[in-house]
Amino acid sequence: MDKGIHPDDEDEKEMNKDGRQLRKRRPILPNIASSAAGARVVGYSPIYDHTKKTLKSMFQNLLFGNQNVNRPSIILNDMFSIGECLPLHMNQKNNNYGHVTVQLAWPVSVHAITIAHIPESQTMDYTTAPKEFTVTCIPPRSSKDQKKPAGNKNRKQEAIQFGEDRQSILEYRRDGDSFQTFVASPRNETVSGEKELNNTCSLVRFNFISNYGNQRFTCLYHIEVHPDIE
Repeated sequence: MDKGIHPDDEDEKEMNKDGRQLRKRRPILPNIASSAAGARVVGYSPIYDHTKKTLKSMFQNLLFGNQNVNRPSIILNDMFSIGECLPLHMNQKNNNYGHVTVQLAWPVSVHAITIAHIPESQTMDYTTAPKEFTVTCIPPRSSKDQKKPAGNKNRKQEAIQFGEDRQSILEYRRDGDSFQTFVASPRNETVSGEKELNNTCSLVRFNFISNYGNQRFTCLYHIEVHPDIE
């Protein structure tokens, strides 16, 4: 199982208007899963709603959406603070801890991915933090795909492997830094000994297969996707 690398002093802290501490990643690698770059969330598992249900609230949610639950796009913001996460509902029938699919700013070969969470020392409940997960590459639609019904299920998907051991299951470590980066394995080497780039991805899917003990939802704060730079 591949565990992320943890660069020292990797994030900055600022305060927002209501006094909450914001965490912002220092620009180490280009991020094409940023909303500022044009990326967007195009798919996700049901969102866990912790608010009390009443007829009034159900009617308001139907008309205006639930204003008490964070929008999926929050995971693509450059800054975040405690409580500003996407609560992915756990499916107990198939032991699925949530998933999210991001359309990248443009199609790229993935060099690495980053996941961030609030440090355990700064949150009252760390059980919702993601633990084990996989990352899947979905390539741009080909001419053949154009003839098929729209949707990602009809497109070829390939699990991205990471590290020297080519692991497909990653682990976000609770004893690691807030931002943890996982470097993808090159596909193979050419005859000349040069390393080939990974497949081009238009979308990237994060599938969470465990968290740190919460049986209701996984709290996803922030993700990044870093392209290969030739």
